[in-house]
Amino acid sequence: MVVNDVPLFPLNTVLFPQMIFPLHIFEPRYRLMVSECLKNNTPFGVLLLQAGPEVTEVEGLDVPGEPVPYKVGTLAKITEVVKLEDGRMLVTTVGTERFRLINYRRDKAYMTGDIEIWPEGNIVDSSAVLNGLVSQVHTAFEAYLKVLMELAGKQIEGLEIPADPMVLSYLVPNWLQIANDNKQKLLEIDAASERLREENLILQSETEFLRRIKEQAELEAETGQNDREKEAGLRKPGRYELGERFSKN
Repeated sequence: MVVNDVPLFPLNTVLFPQMIFPLHIFEPRYRLMVSECLKNNTPFGVLLLQAGPEVTEVEGLDVPGEPVPYKVGTLAKITEVVKLEDGRMLVTTVGTERFRLINYRRDKAYMTGDIEIWPEGNIVDSSAVLNGLVSQVHTAFEAYLKVLMELAGKQIEGLEIPADPMVLSYLVPNWLQIANDNKQKLLEIDAASERLREENLILQSETEFLRRIKEQAELEAETGQNDREKEAGLRKPGRYELGERFSKN
């Protein structure tokens, strides 16, 4: 299905369907865009900007050049808006559907374009294979989050890992600490089962990487503690010195 003249918001991030996406809107052109989306009860499209000097349209970044978005993005439905006194907006959105960008224009204050809705591809795996894949990713995701939160010194509260293959395949990259162009590749995978297979490999690799970082940090902390204790020991009077001190009294 083709939809014409969709407002587009090129950003330095990847939005996945089913994911909540908060935004702080302060540029006048995007205030206008949000206002028109609210008026017409329509979504806007979020597209990742391609890397390079043309990445200029992240709000607050003023670099000469023409921003060039990737050709696959996600529609964002506005669910809540808080308007501040100075005109800024705190906007909560949720990703709905993927789309392919046919073309884009700059005849308005903000970018618009014609898009083709891209539904999730059909899953060809059997139920048994798919359930096994979901179980593997679920386990790998839990292990990844555990070491990630340990490194950050934080805890996750209220996160429920879904059993639905499609939703799970969109939740995982939302948490992965990987480059945006790699997240974009995951967004562009046709079907959930294929995406989950790729994510399972990434989760295992990233978890091992984070574990090595954690082990190194713990080793450095332990070494530093030992060095501090040795240094303090050199400054402390020994038993002989204390005995001498008392004998003189």
